[in-house]
Amino acid sequence: MFNPFPDHPVFSDFKHKRLHADTTLIYYPGTGGQFLSGLLCGYRSVDTAVNEYDSLSTWLWPDDNFVIDSPLPTDVVDLDALYARCQRDWYPDAQQSIVAGHLPPVLTYLTHDYSTDQLLCVEASDVDLWYPDILREVKYGFNTAYAQNPLVISDILEDMSANPVPWTFSDYAWMINSVKQIHTGTLDLYNSPVSWKWLLYAKREEIDPTTQAEFRLWFSRFIFGYTRAADDRTPEYYRWAKGSLSSMFDIATIDYARFYFDLDTQGCAVLDSLDIEAVRTYSRQNLDLLFGLMPAITDQMRAELEPKLWDYSYRLTNARRW
Repeated sequence: MFNPFPDHPVFSDFKHKRLHADTTLIYYPGTGGQFLSGLLCGYRSVDTAVNEYDSLSTWLWPDDNFVIDSPLPTDVVDLDALYARCQRDWYPDAQQSIVAGHLPPVLTYLTHDYSTDQLLCVEASDVDLWYPDILREVKYGFNTAYAQNPLVISDILEDMSANPVPWTFSDYAWMINSVKQIHTGTLDLYNSPVSWKWLLYAKREEIDPTTQAEFRLWFSRFIFGYTRAADDRTPEYYRWAKGSLSSMFDIATIDYARFYFDLDTQGCAVLDSLDIEAVRTYSRQNLDLLFGLMPAITDQMRAELEPKLWDYSYRLTNARRW
């Protein structure tokens, strides 16, 4: 494989570190990669409140947080920072059953002695990408397991410090007593990131945070209005990285909606080995989360999204294993 990056010792000093995986799973955020990888190797934890899973898979950290939304790979990777992390973190010198990440592991391949028997990429089409986008925002916005997810609370604190506004706990109490009357299904607004972000937003915009109509409007934009430009949905780096690795590995691309709603394993032996009814249950629980939030959004947004959810639900109900 051609290395497009500048000459740097990070590409030679750690090549003696071996990482071999039976399966490498690459998945777009929100497409159930932790659930899927956990079916293969087990789970570290499960948050049933938001149907969120943390698998025992090994994370592809060299490719993490460097270039997820970047168009030009050689211009955005801090090779000195990557070198420092390679010095600090390392993979166990043993075969792994499954490794996972959000980006095709070009940097892992270039910095380590990496190999894999199977490389799977779970991708959502432009038609379906709105669903994992929204699902990710919902699970993040209602995640109150702060001890297991410190990034959630740190994001709230960062919002508070970056955009300081005066508020009191009485403000929060008055707000939550009002907006929690809005039906959100099984998801609890109390102490959720959504509730704190709403309070801070309302204070900054000088909106009465107890006004349910204003909350619905903001919530619809914040959670269900999440969209990306079409040319942003498959970042240039992702396409380049996947194409670069295709000459070394046989890459299987799994369509997100066909797998999770039609239970179509798409001829993939790894997916054929899974408990397909567990996939059905997981997908149904995700749908139930979003159906439960329909009363909390504007009528216009509900009219747009609810038929799409029913379409997915119908596909899942009638799905059979291929």
